[in-house]
Amino acid sequence: MTTCRTSGTTWKTRTNWTDKFKIALPLAGRKKQHTWPAQHPNPSVVLFLLEVMGVKKKEAVSYAVCYVLAAVLLAFYLITLYRGLHPNTSPGYEAYYLEQELYTWPGSEGIDIQPGEKIHFDSALGESGQGAGHILRAKDVDWVEADGWSFVENTGYCITSWRASLLFAGEPGRTYQVSITLASNEAGGEVTFFVNGEQAAFSEFPGTEQTIEFETQPLPEDGRLEMEIVLGGDLATPVSVKELVFV
Repeated sequence: MTTCRTSGTTWKTRTNWTDKFKIALPLAGRKKQHTWPAQHPNPSVVLFLLEVMGVKKKEAVSYAVCYVLAAVLLAFYLITLYRGLHPNTSPGYEAYYLEQELYTWPGSEGIDIQPGEKIHFDSALGESGQGAGHILRAKDVDWVEADGWSFVENTGYCITSWRASLLFAGEPGRTYQVSITLASNEAGGEVTFFVNGEQAAFSEFPGTEQTIEFETQPLPEDGRLEMEIVLGGDLATPVSVKELVFV
């Protein structure tokens, strides 16, 4: 406040502060002045608030980068968790790794049915055109064991138990014509085929080699085709699979 006297008259005037606008805020137990220069009528509100809060510009940028990285990591973890709970995998990958049903890794072709392809069992590996990758593991055992199959030198995988099983993946709702040729060292006996728990074929075994043909029921929505081969009538083992074809 400024007082002026003129001709006996007292005038009171106020100091003009239009050149600067000062804000005083308590900070760390003392007052610190923050000034907006008059030549900058529209200063950055964000930077001003950060300055008032005592946060430097470089520190603010660091905080922002950390928050962005944290948000990215959180999104990555959530996506990974979702994909883990809802895996989009092939039937062969799911059967071997997730469900642990298959005895041998089926290879890049998986367990998908390839109509017209001849499947043989003379290799110990799950390769294209080989049946090793379709052999199921034995259940209720403490070790990995083929369900009814054994590898016989110079012959390949043979049925060495009274039953054996295979797993395939086909087109949902489709029926398949199956042709399978079995061979035994001795004549006599019989064989029954089950597909997904239902009997699909029965045949006697009058010679040392027999070809059986049958049609499956329409496959379920997941396309699963589990084939069970049951030997009977004193059919001599081992029984080899010469050829298996789906049409």
